[in-house]
Amino acid sequence: MGRLVGNDFRGAARAGFYTSVWLLIWSLLAFSLREMLKRSLRKQYDSPVEALTNIIEISVHYFMLALSFEVLVTLAVGGMIAGILTELAHRYWH
Repeated sequence: MGRLVGNDFRGAARAGFYTSVWLLIWSLLAFSLREMLKRSLRKQYDSPVEALTNIIEISVHYFMLALSFEVLVTLAVGGMIAGILTELAHRYWH
C-alpha cells in the first residue's frame, strides 16, 4: 500500500480495496504473460506480434473467469480488511 498508509480507517479500507484491484490487474498480466510464454515454447504463434497481442486475449479470458461473485467479494472485503490491518500496524510501529 506504500504511501496510502497513514490515514483514518475509512481511507485505509479504501486504500486496501485500491491495492487489491491493482493486485488483480498485475496478477492477470503476469499469468497471461506466463501462458503466452508456454504457448510460444510450443510454437503456437507465427510471429512475435501475434504472441504479444495474444496476451490481451488471455488477460480478458482470465478476467472473465475472475468475474464471479465469490472472487469479487473476496477481493473487495479482503482488501478492505488488509488495509485496516495495515493501518493498525502502521500506527503500532510508527
